[in-house]
Amino acid sequence: MMSFKLSLRNIQNSFKNYTIYFITLIVGVAIFYTFNSMDSQAAMSTLSASKTNLIKSMVQLLSVISVVVSIILGYLIVYANNFLIRRRKKEFGIYQSLGMSKRRIGKILLVETLIIGILSLIVGIFIGIFISQGMSVLIIHLFEANMSDYRFAFSGSAVIKTCVYFGIIYGLVMIFNVFTVNRYKLIDLLMASRKNEVLKVKKTWISVLMFIASMICIGAAYYMLRVRHALTKDLTEAIIMLILGTIGTYLLFSSLAGFLLKMVQMRKNTYYRGLNMFVLRQINSRVNTMKISMTIISIMLLLTIGIMSSALSLVNAFNNNLEETNRSDMTLFGYRDKDVSVLEGLKKQGYDYTKELSGTAEYTTYMYQDNNLDSKEYLGKDAVEQIERDFQGMIRMDDSPLYLMRESEYNKLMELYGEKKIDLKGEQYALIANFEQLIGYYDKQLAVNKTITVAGKKLSSYSKSCIDMALENSNMKSETGTFIVPDVVIENAKAANGKDGVQMMIRDHRVCANYLPGDLEKMDEATTAKIKKLMKQDNAAAEVIITKVEMENSSIGTTAIFTFIGLYLGIIFSITSAAILAIGQLSESADNKERYAVLRKIGVDDKMINQSLLLQIGIYFILPLSVAIIHSIVGIREVSHLISLFGHLQLDKNILLTALFITIIYGAYFIATYLGSKGIIKEKEKYVG
Repeated sequence: MMSFKLSLRNIQNSFKNYTIYFITLIVGVAIFYTFNSMDSQAAMSTLSASKTNLIKSMVQLLSVISVVVSIILGYLIVYANNFLIRRRKKEFGIYQSLGMSKRRIGKILLVETLIIGILSLIVGIFIGIFISQGMSVLIIHLFEANMSDYRFAFSGSAVIKTCVYFGIIYGLVMIFNVFTVNRYKLIDLLMASRKNEVLKVKKTWISVLMFIASMICIGAAYYMLRVRHALTKDLTEAIIMLILGTIGTYLLFSSLAGFLLKMVQMRKNTYYRGLNMFVLRQINSRVNTMKISMTIISIMLLLTIGIMSSALSLVNAFNNNLEETNRSDMTLFGYRDKDVSVLEGLKKQGYDYTKELSGTAEYTTYMYQDNNLDSKEYLGKDAVEQIERDFQGMIRMDDSPLYLMRESEYNKLMELYGEKKIDLKGEQYALIANFEQLIGYYDKQLAVNKTITVAGKKLSSYSKSCIDMALENSNMKSETGTFIVPDVVIENAKAANGKDGVQMMIRDHRVCANYLPGDLEKMDEATTAKIKKLMKQDNAAAEVIITKVEMENSSIGTTAIFTFIGLYLGIIFSITSAAILAIGQLSESADNKERYAVLRKIGVDDKMINQSLLLQIGIYFILPLSVAIIHSIVGIREVSHLISLFGHLQLDKNILLTALFITIIYGAYFIATYLGSKGIIKEKEKYVG
């Protein structure tokens, strides 16, 4: 009972100085519960089967990510507890000097950790329940569920998962605390407040060498990323790149521990001005003892910037132009090895499309090349090499065939789409492409009236630019270029196949179609069910079906997944990073109470002390963030190429949104740390005076 009362009193005393730690624990629990309770809303039952499956997949993915999140939060909790114990060394020393055994002290710590864990779980889950209601509204809106079915939701499974994960974390913390206390000697505990941090790297030349080594490692990582494209080229190279970047970042902070102080000491006027000497030594001490943590913080902030900006950009890429890439209700892909009609094949299987669909357009695309004509010849060697460099080999244009389509079939498709037809006059070609990264290259050739010769027929360009059009249903602009040629050219090319180096093969048969008037989702469900059943038969006419509803749902699901993953990891990484810095600084301020009291005794006023504290905390917070920003500038430029494959980018806007997000969280912790540290160092004055 005595241990319990003592634990409660210790928690009350600690709460005043370490409010940030307790609030961070509560917020961590609340966020963990919120993102694991997304499938608990009753309105989800009104969704279609495809949307329900999307939500289930999203929840399963978030559950996997929750393991990573729990490890990160576990690191934060263990780290914070380590600082709290170090702060209380003298207290534990007094307990031992009064006759209390280490086992009894360990028991007090166990009770304290248990109480803190239970309180943070209860309050965090309580807050998370209310936050999750707002998240439910967002999901209902995103998946277009019936808002009238919204109910206040409580997820028992999310509560159990939260309790289990955090229970494991707190259990490990309990063991860690007891182990830590048992390894301290009484003299170390009693003299803890009088000991200064020992700077391990004292010689300037060692710091300089470490700084040079850090630049070499970081430079090598940047080279592998930007020149060798390690992120997409090879997994082994990507791992080596990440290891080099991490080692370089660690060496950078390690060198700063001795390098920064020596540089300023060389400028005597700056070093001895005001409290600069005191501030620099404090910063030097913090960077020296926190170099591992600051490395981890920089990496987490880099991931926050990268994940959030990339996720938001992917959301925009998938959502933009969805209507433009789904001009019909569905697309069927059929026989690739036989030049036969997909629609007639469906009819033979018993599917009368004339009674099931309101309009159809069937067409065939071909792959053509000869000794003188392929993609490389059409675009030019320099353009092809530039394309492959830009997209790191993910787009291969070298020696690839041209895709051809009949003029009559294209016009029938345009009739279905309600678009303008073309007239090639028997001697022209048109080029369809909507993949933005290739349009510019095609337009250059069309603008100079680039001619092509297909099966002996010379064709000039129909227009000075590409026709921006989707030939089938898709959730992104993926048409990389199809040439529309007169029908007779297709027939001549088929007849010339295998002669004089000519290769003419079927790429695929497609049917674009619209459903009969009615509820689009119900019509889609009924039609796709019938066709998929036919696809299971031998010699099935259709091999693949893609529908507008499917693409819209896929876009919604992709939007939800990237949005919530970006938010989940972004919030956790940024809060953890800021909390580690805040707790470390608060602990430092508590350890240095007597130093600040000495400054007051020698005549330093509160204004100077507060300014020095603000400068110290500012540099302490800015250092890892600055390194993370530099890394992210290099990294995001590379990632932007990958994202651009999926559609139009709004990377600048999303980087600004991410920066605003980090600024709010990081700034809030910075202000709270400054105010908390100021309160801690002022508290000593009453004690001493």
